Amino acid sequence: DCCTIGCAPRLQFYGDFLYLRPRNGGLEYAVPVNGPIAPGQVPIQVGRTAALNPEFEPGFRVGGALGLNECSTIGISFMHYENTVDDAITTVHPFVIRSMVMHPSTLDAAADWLDASANQFIRLNVVDIDYRHVFYCSESSSINYLVGIRYADLTQNFASQFDSTITEHVNANVDFDGAGLRLGLEAERTGLRNIFLYGKASASFLGGEFRGNYLQSSTNNPLIAQTDWREARLVSILDCEVGLGWTGHCGHLRASVGYMVSGWLNVVKTSEFISAVQANKYHGPDKIDGNGLVFD
Repeated sequence: DCCTIGCAPRLQFYGDFLYLRPRNGGLEYAVPVNGPIAPGQVPIQVGRTAALNPEFEPGFRVGGALGLNECSTIGISFMHYENTVDDAITTVHPFVIRSMVMHPSTLDAAADWLDASANQFIRLNVVDIDYRHVFYCSESSSINYLVGIRYADLTQNFASQFDSTITEHVNANVDFDGAGLRLGLEAERTGLRNIFLYGKASASFLGGEFRGNYLQSSTNNPLIAQTDWREARLVSILDCEVGLGWTGHCGHLRASVGYMVSGWLNVVKTSEFISAVQANKYHGPDKIDGNGLVFD
């Protein structure tokens, strides 16, 4: 029986250190311009566009599995990741700073600012429960299929501040919770000195709801513009991982290093939500139809 794993442990536990970067998640919030601009006209930029561009941050994934027989296991895993990015910009006369996140119909949207700063926070929690079965194996290779369920929680928070004679704030948050089916394949090939190559690919389809809120306020007015938004969506997640590793005798100890990418499709990002609020248009080109968020 080529599927017999012999003395391999029936109980398995593992931990992964993750070092990920969110891509397609940047947000532009301010830009220096050359003097006053008439309403409705595009300002003349005279400096860098102040933007929040997430960098690599650490995360983790832990899990375990129980062998049901020689060919099948059932397992559970939990992944947690957080990313925080800060940015600030200042200018001097005769240049001024214009906001790119305030509601364009408010008076302060055309105000001149001397300092601006912003913060963006992204948090990701994922829980997987999977059944794995070996459907092909030899002395040096194996291929598994997996069927399971996934729960995911994605949080995106944005906060900005603009200062001159007064202080103004723009805050926007987008949250998603969803659960659904997960399907995938995993392959492994072992060579000399117990060195192995592995590859994993899976697709998840999560039904859930996006919730967004937007608030613009100042020291003189705590409620200049405010709105909430909700929409049920089907989010598709495509995961891929490849790497190289070493396994000890009978697989009791394993160590590996690899590259992973996780593409979230049909996701509402904070930048898209702010643009939709500014245009009062939540669907259509360049609004919140969802062009994806990638972690790699």
